[in-house]
Amino acid sequence: MSSEGPANHAMVFDAGTIYFIYSFSATRPLDVNRVADRLLSSEIAETSASPVNEEVRVAQRFRSLEQLLKLNYALTGANEAILRGRLLSWILRHPTQSTRLAWKFGRRSAGGSLPRSSRRRTIRRILHENADFIERSVAEAQMPNAIQMEIERDLLRPSYLDSEPYLRLSLKGSHIWLNIMNGGSTRGPEDESESRFVNVLLLLHASGVMQLVFVLPLPEHLTVEAYRDLCFGVSPDISAVKVAEPVLSGVPHNWRRRLAGSWDGEMEAGTRWRKIDFPEPDSITGLFDVYRSAIAKAGRFEEVGEFICYPATFIDELSCCSSKDEFMTRHRQDLNRVLARSLDIRRARENAVSAIVPEDTSLMRDTSFFANMASALEIRWPGAPPGEFAKHLQRLIVLEAALLQYWQIRTLAQRINGALIKSRDIRSIQREAIFGLQEYRYSSVTYGTAIDMIDALLSEWKVDKYYNHALESLDQLQQLAASDESNRSSRRANFLATLALIATIFMGLPAVKDTLDIAKEVPQQGASGALARPFRYLAERGDQGTWIGYVILLLAVIVAISIFGLSNHLPHIRWRRKPPGRSWPLGTVRITRIPDDLIGTEESAPPQTVSAEEGEPPSVLG
Repeated sequence: MSSEGPANHAMVFDAGTIYFIYSFSATRPLDVNRVADRLLSSEIAETSASPVNEEVRVAQRFRSLEQLLKLNYALTGANEAILRGRLLSWILRHPTQSTRLAWKFGRRSAGGSLPRSSRRRTIRRILHENADFIERSVAEAQMPNAIQMEIERDLLRPSYLDSEPYLRLSLKGSHIWLNIMNGGSTRGPEDESESRFVNVLLLLHASGVMQLVFVLPLPEHLTVEAYRDLCFGVSPDISAVKVAEPVLSGVPHNWRRRLAGSWDGEMEAGTRWRKIDFPEPDSITGLFDVYRSAIAKAGRFEEVGEFICYPATFIDELSCCSSKDEFMTRHRQDLNRVLARSLDIRRARENAVSAIVPEDTSLMRDTSFFANMASALEIRWPGAPPGEFAKHLQRLIVLEAALLQYWQIRTLAQRINGALIKSRDIRSIQREAIFGLQEYRYSSVTYGTAIDMIDALLSEWKVDKYYNHALESLDQLQQLAASDESNRSSRRANFLATLALIATIFMGLPAVKDTLDIAKEVPQQGASGALARPFRYLAERGDQGTWIGYVILLLAVIVAISIFGLSNHLPHIRWRRKPPGRSWPLGTVRITRIPDDLIGTEESAPPQTVSAEEGEPPSVLG
């Protein structure tokens, strides 16, 4: 390894995280609430959050936890009442809970005696531990989406968030075994240590664009060469993976042999998990394919095969040097190699290095941030506050916004081209184009420095080319729509003229009476007699039959005109207004911001909440 400074001083990343951001799209716009509800019902997703409110909703499987928590609170209240000798008073104040307990446990404990006081105190402790465990488990499940919403309210425009253009979901993650282990060593054939849990986050946008983010904790004490191997989504670095059954349920049949494995003996997160050992190492992109297929199947939409992977790395601990200045003196060449990724920077000309290696755009002295069209890297220098998910989101949400704009305008240009070939759904494509171009023109981000970074990335991705192409294609689409509307108007005019002619001939009362008299004289035998039979029935009823025939013809013409007029205005998608999933009765975990200078002190401890009467269940669950 090449490094500047004394020998035997290697550049090492002690701790960090890579966020692999995959952007892809459906073939048409999405009803995000409906798709999110399907993902929650299928148990692929655990939680869902909308930018409109602060609630993080949970999957249907949490209903069993809710019922268990209610029962636990009821048992806690009854046990406390027994300890205080106020059981009858508690029963009178909580008839619903006491009835539930009597029904559930009454027959089982008939003839028994109450436990001793010491056992009741042990029961109280166990019940409190159970309730605390359930509440913390749900709070941890809600945490990623809750933190995302808190950071988004600072970075994105309120008017943009109020329009609810997207939903964020937290999916069931996966356990993976990397070939590269702590210290940069290579995993042995039978070594199953150092498994890593990969959190998976999903953004569903109404335009049909989606972002699937895989959060991979890096091995500790990672060398430059090991990191350069891990920082690509397609790098074959995964020797084994353990995936939840709901995610595997959407895998195509031709993948089943590739993903053959064995079911784990223990349930986790309410489902079974399959351990898959790969004969040949697989990649994060292979795992993305599994999730993308499961999402499309459960969400009941067709997705486009194209995607882009953008890795964003956050190095939170760096101990090989004591300061940024020392690091830059010793390891500038190694850092350039990290930023260049697959390119060998040592072979580049000196005047080309600046074009390959991005500049440090961080405004803070204790961090450096590098981003270009291929990847992003943030380094927290020694002495900086510790890095964690919420701090990563300050950069990550901006990168996601840039990628979202890029993939939206790219997808829009492709859909408009498809509409020029197929004239169906021209109006929906026009509405989608207007919506997409408006999002492109008005950035969702509020801060100027963040907007500058987005503009720089969009410039590198040549988004203006897609934008200009979309505008030109949209003009052609409008001409095609005008021609199509002219044809429809001509057909409509011809149809109405025909109806008017029919009405003139047949809808007058005298004409109806004459028609019925003629039908009465038609011989009953043969096809003509069969066709005239309904008219003969009306003719035999005299004036009443004439009136009935008139009303029937009048209604038939009205219905035909109504159907023809409404057919062009029926919506293609019925948007779901009900929020996805279910509301957790204790609400959403509260996110509290702690200044960097208070981290680790007593003032940073979260506030403790105590109920008015120990052991009493919250009123929301009572």
